[in-house]
Amino acid sequence: RFTIIGAVEEEGSSRGARHLVNRKAPDQLVILEPSGWDAVTLGYKGSLKVRYRLSKPMGHGAGPNESAADQAIAFVRRVQDYAGAPTLPSPASGGGKETASTASGGGKKSLDAFERLDARILRFHADHDGFKDTAAMTVGFRLPPNFDVPSFQEELGKWAEGAELRFEYADAAVRAEKNTQVVRAFLKGIRDTGGMPRFKMKTGTSDMNILAPVWGCPTLAYGPGDSKLDHTPDEAMDLEDFARGVDVLTSALGQLAR
Repeated sequence: RFTIIGAVEEEGSSRGARHLVNRKAPDQLVILEPSGWDAVTLGYKGSLKVRYRLSKPMGHGAGPNESAADQAIAFVRRVQDYAGAPTLPSPASGGGKETASTASGGGKKSLDAFERLDARILRFHADHDGFKDTAAMTVGFRLPPNFDVPSFQEELGKWAEGAELRFEYADAAVRAEKNTQVVRAFLKGIRDTGGMPRFKMKTGTSDMNILAPVWGCPTLAYGPGDSKLDHTPDEAMDLEDFARGVDVLTSALGQLAR
């Protein structure tokens, strides 16, 4: 039996997926997300969102003190410098960092998109009422595998220098196994439709990040379309790719139903 669930707020709070975590785990989990009709997605980076707010007495515009906006920007720059460093999370060291080295054992190498920490300002607002100077922003982080979130949150608290930080949620990166029944079924479905199957690891997140670790069942994400167009004014899908995706799903689900 197949159960289709329309989980709400996937791009925001993932409220629908979080509502499902206490349900009985299925035998396999298919997340319907664009991967391209001839590819399956096996992993997503994790996600952390923090709200920053700083309020301080007004200072003269020509004075030596930083404004609340100046301090907020300095905080973001420090975070982005940290994220841009060529380092990897080191779970064995209890939250420290270890440098990524080349095979020759010396030089540094840049991390690929799935293995690095990314930071982005999602919202920013600065204002004053004549007495108080305020700055508020939301910063989003994309987390690599095995990232030590509690240690990072502690570090952010030190860098905030008096600002209020509120962490909304933290979902770890997820990576599914390749050699499972559900993956084999979709690979065959792609081949049967005339494609050459590909695997993808995505830098975004999906409901897989929430459900796969809890349910512990084989999983993947699949769907026709270009995920780079998701949630943009140019979001669209090629109708031929859509039809191929239908054929792949029909083939894969038919195999899983046997």
